[in-house]
Amino acid sequence: MNSLKKKPIYRSLRSIEKIIEVRTRHFKIKLRFPNFSEIKIENDELKDKNTEIPELRRKFAETEAERAELKGKVTELPKQGVEESKRRDAENAKLKTKIKDSPNFNLVADHIPMATHHEKPLVDTSLPEKLIPEGYQRYCIVKPIQK
Repeated sequence: MNSLKKKPIYRSLRSIEKIIEVRTRHFKIKLRFPNFSEIKIENDELKDKNTEIPELRRKFAETEAERAELKGKVTELPKQGVEESKRRDAENAKLKTKIKDSPNFNLVADHIPMATHHEKPLVDTSLPEKLIPEGYQRYCIVKPIQK
C-alpha cells in the first residue's frame, strides 16, 4: 500500500481539467475538419504520387533524348539518299562514256585470255583404211564407186 500515495485533490483536479481541455480541443478540431481521416489518406496517396514524379521526369527526359536523336536521323536520311544517287549517277556516266569510247563492245571479249576448246566427237567418224574386213571379202561383192 505504500506504492499508492494519495495525491492532493487540487493536483487531480488540474489533471482532470487538462484532460477536459485536450478533449475539447480534439472535439473542436473534429468539428473543423470532419473528414480528417479522409484528408490524411488522400495526403498519403499524394505523397506516394510525389515520389513517382522524379522517376517519371527521368523517363520523360530519356524519351525526349531518343526522340531528338531519331529526328536527327530522319532529317539525315534524305541527304544520304541524295548523295548516294549523285554518286551512282556519276558512276553510270563514267561507264556510259567508256562504252561510247570503245570502238566495238565485242572487243572486250578479245582482251580476256581464254583457252580454245575443241570438242572430240563421241563417235569415231574417221574412215578405216580397209572398208571391208578380210573375212567378209569372199562373201561380198565389191562394186567400184562411181563418180
